[in-house]
Amino acid sequence: NSGSVQWMFEQFGFIDIVNDIIKDRDEFELAMMDAGAEDIEDENDKIKIKTKVESLQTALEKVKGLKIEPEDSGLEWIAKDKIKVEPNIEEKLNKLFEILTEHDDVEDFYTNAE
Repeated sequence: NSGSVQWMFEQFGFIDIVNDIIKDRDEFELAMMDAGAEDIEDENDKIKIKTKVESLQTALEKVKGLKIEPEDSGLEWIAKDKIKVEPNIEEKLNKLFEILTEHDDVEDFYTNAE
């Protein structure tokens, strides 16, 4: 793609699960690693499972096999290198992100700003 910054991002699969559904966290994490999870993080009240694109379906099937209904799942682009921004720039970026989120023609956007 001419003029694209896609090279700055890498695509991953993700599965979001509500945190309090998991009874035995260690057992759950081992099962997810066996199913292809690359990383498992706590994110607010959720557990976010990151997979390679080709492992997403296997990991989703494993989650459902454990009788857990994901809150969300899909593919997302993650910046290879995050950039720390100054507070005044962060404020301007947040305004831009709000405008993009509300715009009817914008389906999704990604950033490397931390």
